[in-house]
Amino acid sequence: MKAKLDKISQTQVHTWSREQLQLVNTESTIYPKPPLSFDGLIHELHDHKLELERQIEDLRRTKADLEVSRTHYIELYEFAPVGYVSINSDGMIDEMNLTGSKLLKVDRKQIMKKSFDQFIADGSLNHWNQHSAHAKLSRRKHICELPMLQADGKIFHAHLDCLYTEINETLHIIFTDITERKMTEEELRIAAVTFQMQEGIIVADARKVILRVNHAFSRITGYSAREAIGKSPSFLRSGMHDREFYRGIWTEVARNGFCQGETRNK
Repeated sequence: MKAKLDKISQTQVHTWSREQLQLVNTESTIYPKPPLSFDGLIHELHDHKLELERQIEDLRRTKADLEVSRTHYIELYEFAPVGYVSINSDGMIDEMNLTGSKLLKVDRKQIMKKSFDQFIADGSLNHWNQHSAHAKLSRRKHICELPMLQADGKIFHAHLDCLYTEINETLHIIFTDITERKMTEEELRIAAVTFQMQEGIIVADARKVILRVNHAFSRITGYSAREAIGKSPSFLRSGMHDREFYRGIWTEVARNGFCQGETRNK
């Protein structure tokens, strides 16, 4: 009987011990740890301060890097050798760089949200509308050349590279002034036509050396282009004109860039 009671007692003690342990664990969860001492609190605050200072320094460096990048972007955008303009879905100007405003001779503040079509020369608007519509549909870069109008009414020839971005529905345009190139092409075209004339033509450099002759020259003089090129026109002298005659020819060439007339050659 006593042995049975001892076994019951041991079981109760074991049960009470488990219950007490659970109670201790529960109390440690409910009741927080005792507050830090004053020195401990100061140490923890110091650690937080160092961490904040580190984060502030990182933010400062990031801001400085962003400022440098922004400055470089502005310099590249504003002072690029080409004009940049962005046109929204309504055909209105949203952005334009400094070079673009100089090419069009306008104040950027006055043309924001204004139609880009006003800078297309008369007679070229249909061409521009077709080109811009095609650029929007294809989503690829498209190139065109057309005459444009400056604010003072002066026309210049422009080369335009256009790319449409669907995200913000914007047509981005890079444009340059190609007026000089167009004039050179026209002069060359005229020169090519002129060179086919029935009159003999000699082209010489500043040293009075023949660079080119046309077919009429060869037909009239009997000298082929190979025989004439590289020589001075004086090889054609017949002895029937004096020095003043030839001096007058070169004086007129120096003054006008060309001389036209008749001469007797050998």
